[in-house]
Amino acid sequence: MMNIKKFLAVILVTIIAITVFAGCDVITKNEERDYNQSLATVKYAGLTSTVTKGEFNESFNSLAYYYVYYYGYTVDEAASSILDSLAQRKLLILYVRDEIAKKQGVANTTAVADLLNAVEKNEAVKSANESMAKWYKQVFEELWKEANSSTDDSTDDKKDDDKVDETDKIAARPTRPDKAEAEVDYNAELKPEDAEIKFFEKAKKDLFTAKEWEELNKVEGKVDYVDKALNELKKQLADNYKSYDYYLNSAYETQLISKYKRELGKDFNPDDAAIKSEYDRYVSLNKEKFSIETKANYKTAISSSLTNTVYHPTSEHGYGYVFNILFKFSNDQSTELKNFTAGQPDKTIVEKYRAQLANKIEVMKSNPDYDPDEVCEECEKAQKDNKDPNKYCTKEKCNARPYEVDSEGNIKKYNVMDVINELTAKLDAATSFEAKREIAAQYVYMVNDDTGMYNTSSNNAITGNGNGYLISPHEDDKTYVEEFSKKGRELVNNGLGSYGWCVTDYGIHFMFVSYIPYDTTVSGVADDLIPLDYIVYYGREDDENDKNKTLRDVIVQDLKSKNTEARYQIAAQNAIAANKDNSISRNKKVWEKTVKELKKSLGVKD
Repeated sequence: MMNIKKFLAVILVTIIAITVFAGCDVITKNEERDYNQSLATVKYAGLTSTVTKGEFNESFNSLAYYYVYYYGYTVDEAASSILDSLAQRKLLILYVRDEIAKKQGVANTTAVADLLNAVEKNEAVKSANESMAKWYKQVFEELWKEANSSTDDSTDDKKDDDKVDETDKIAARPTRPDKAEAEVDYNAELKPEDAEIKFFEKAKKDLFTAKEWEELNKVEGKVDYVDKALNELKKQLADNYKSYDYYLNSAYETQLISKYKRELGKDFNPDDAAIKSEYDRYVSLNKEKFSIETKANYKTAISSSLTNTVYHPTSEHGYGYVFNILFKFSNDQSTELKNFTAGQPDKTIVEKYRAQLANKIEVMKSNPDYDPDEVCEECEKAQKDNKDPNKYCTKEKCNARPYEVDSEGNIKKYNVMDVINELTAKLDAATSFEAKREIAAQYVYMVNDDTGMYNTSSNNAITGNGNGYLISPHEDDKTYVEEFSKKGRELVNNGLGSYGWCVTDYGIHFMFVSYIPYDTTVSGVADDLIPLDYIVYYGREDDENDKNKTLRDVIVQDLKSKNTEARYQIAAQNAIAANKDNSISRNKKVWEKTVKELKKSLGVKD
């Protein structure tokens, strides 16, 4: 017989899955007075806070499904647990507020914002603004769409000859991600130019990017919706019994918790013994994992997290990563090669023909200053005039053009061998591996036609951890086409920073060895282990915020983070355990009524 708890869980799962996940609220919003009723009062060190009915309802709508589905809670158990969590969070904030006030020598009644320094407050404003901006953009687009829904059909009925043929447009290559932002220095002085303006105090144009604002002003009547959307956003906030200050105060509290964490962990610096112990733990975990299905588990490990892989089984030595710069055959060349191959059974003759064809590949170089958000009136006029979309404008320098162009506006075409010789010369001239790696990375964004190199997955791209494609030393590994794998293995065997090229049915692949997980040429590498000073992450040479990291750097940072979080968790748990019974009290009458209403709306009987 199914027990009552599980039965109710099934019912609630069904109901909540239909309502919450369909975007409908389980609980109908009541009047503001009802929304702000106190379900629980929290008191600590002379400070008082409350959990409102509205806060509870919103949390229940979001969390009840998980409590029921994953933990088998009944409605009563889920509701009670959610209320306890909310109350304990309030208690923790009061506790931290009191602790920070003591440290600063001020009264704990001091406003949360005043317990933060200028940088911390500024980060809170940024956070609140991000929430508002996302909501505002939604409101704006909905209002504009609603207002123009009746004219959509007429807009779509424009004559074809008024449009530029989209099929003729050449898509821009992805732009290289911006340099890494420096970690926030919470002890620094806030520069006036870095001060964030509160959302509703911003100038209208600052609510949008430069390009968005430019485009918005080109559409008749659209700019009028800037104020309309702002008013609608304020109305929606009020309808939900909230305001910008609600989100800002929440951001202040989050910053206060972060400040407390930093205080707890600021004096911790792991000693050599702690670092060695963590290193040994990595070794132990690696050996345990790689003892089973060694080849598969090892490859998975170095494909996902090089910073945690310190043990490299002898049988798996020889792996390496390469940047792949693909000079792709044109559509016509690919068709020509396909037709020739179909009528020629001799592989040697096909490869010779393919190589000759590859030498004729034409390469477009990306504009190094290209900005997809750049607004250029001449570019837009050229396209509106139904001119060749690649003849963007007559400006000598235009950052809206994705490719290099000649004096007549035509995209420049370079012979592939000239580009390869140019790249090779630069690599030969570079005096360090880091410099070579940076050159190779620049050329990936300048001339590469392999879209896979721009993915953000794990280590297997130039973005993310930025190592490129993983080359296996095992000849039975069929991840890539034969020619690519063979050349990759040859280059990896030649060592870090090696480069060369091969031809496949895709075109010419220029390959650069960007990383070797177990490099025997590095001092200290022995017995299948990499040492603590082994570089496990290569940053950008031109970015002071993105430098190389050794295994030691990673372990130290990890130990610091773990220590800080552990100290915080202990402090938080102790504070809650010691004070919850005396500090938290439920408004029994309002709580019982709320639960009854909740069960009724869910169709669950007592």
